[in-house]
Amino acid sequence: MHKFIKGALLAFLVVGIFSGPAFAQMGVGLKIPAMEIFVSDRIAENTQVEAGVSISALLNSIIGLEVSGKKYFNPFDVGIQLQPYVGLELTIAMVSGAIFFSPAALVGAEYHVGDTSFHIFAEATLGVAFGSLGIGIVPGGQLGARYDF
Repeated sequence: MHKFIKGALLAFLVVGIFSGPAFAQMGVGLKIPAMEIFVSDRIAENTQVEAGVSISALLNSIIGLEVSGKKYFNPFDVGIQLQPYVGLELTIAMVSGAIFFSPAALVGAEYHVGDTSFHIFAEATLGVAFGSLGIGIVPGGQLGARYDF
């Protein structure tokens, strides 16, 4: 549990550094299949920053951090209201004892659940991993949910 608290504090610190005193709309969430917990801050009407940590990394004392920035566009209706976004993320991870840095582009869409503070989203990423074992292309995708305070 101590590792979990340290990871959560680190994530809040990273978001705070990016957003400064703005703290317009904070949120917390979970992404799968990466099993990542994250905090977010909507620093402007259409801009959000996130910082997250992998739950398995916290439990196993390894590195699994992700920081991202997202730009949101006007919602559109496809039977439900979806709000598309694009962004950039940086992942730092330890895999088999080797540390990797992976900058990536991301694209996604978010659904705001009725009159609640819950959001559900899906995103796809394409990045390049740099590490001691070499360089590689890293495609990915995640589903997630976020609760805004």
